[in-house]
Amino acid sequence: MLLNNMGIILIFAEAIEFENLNFFNHAETVFPNNDLKSLYNTFQHNSKTRFSIIKRSYMENASEMVLENIIDFHRKDYLLDIKNIEILSIEEIFNTSTLIFERSVNYYKKASKKLKRHDEISIIFSRLADSHIRDYKNMTQINYSAAS
Repeated sequence: MLLNNMGIILIFAEAIEFENLNFFNHAETVFPNNDLKSLYNTFQHNSKTRFSIIKRSYMENASEMVLENIIDFHRKDYLLDIKNIEILSIEEIFNTSTLIFERSVNYYKKASKKLKRHDEISIIFSRLADSHIRDYKNMTQINYSAAS
């Protein structure tokens, strides 16, 4: 499916954050360690915040959504096959989290470029990418093998 206008791009961004939130929600329940629970609780909070930002942006920019046709931006490039978290090891949860952050950063950076004519939305997507980068950096500071 093509991500060929601002509305579809924003709706898919909501879907990404919703998927991220569900993963982080479930991951938190798997961790026996308080540091990891706290980390993934922060990821949940950040996903909720990003979801709200996207939702608000959608509502505020509804009138501009069909004005521009976006080309060469495909949903399939940003789909993840997230496995049942209950059967994942802590290492696999961290690996999946890395994939989630990479996918999100790549999506938001490309969306920002594709929507550069819409300054406000482009800036928002750039900030959403930065938010994921910060979360990823926080995750990489945890020694998950010692935490399990």
